[in-house]
Amino acid sequence: TLSDIQIAVKMVQSRSESDEHSLDKHYRALNCILQPLDSQTHEYKVIVEYLQSTHADTHNSYTMTVLDVFSVERSGERDQFLSSLDNRMLLWHGSRLSNWVGILSQGLRVAPPEAPVTGYMFGKGIYFADMSSKSANYCFPNVNTTEGLLLLSEVALGDCNELVSADYNAASLPPGKRSTKGLGQTAPDPDNSTTL
Repeated sequence: TLSDIQIAVKMVQSRSESDEHSLDKHYRALNCILQPLDSQTHEYKVIVEYLQSTHADTHNSYTMTVLDVFSVERSGERDQFLSSLDNRMLLWHGSRLSNWVGILSQGLRVAPPEAPVTGYMFGKGIYFADMSSKSANYCFPNVNTTEGLLLLSEVALGDCNELVSADYNAASLPPGKRSTKGLGQTAPDPDNSTTL
């Protein structure tokens, strides 16, 4: 979004009187800890397998290859996580490269009220998918930009309001429901589930 680009521009343009290297300064401004995962670890291999096994047949115009995996720890987010909610799943989130400075530095955010509502199948909210290729489509890769970033997050869904078609007012949840789940044509095979 434009606000994410604005965050990145402000970060790059910020001046500092210290002798700190500009890359260190920009990394610190992300307000998170990024740690690369060793490609030989079990966690890395499970993530790669999950990415490949959740690439839907309906998204057959491209393939995906993992180049790197990083763990992300944002200050204070672990404490805010709704660990009391059940129905927790590892879900994918994809976004344009221009949005990632804002996402890493400020977290995933719901679009502001003044943002146009077009394109939100279930109203304004934070969107995740259980199919990696569904989220990869939101990275908007093309022949000139073939790389993208996907976020794999543990999401506390609670009791879901399940819908089979678009509902632009789905953000107004029925009593007792904590999230909206849009049921697509394809879903991961539950027999291949792994607990980390």
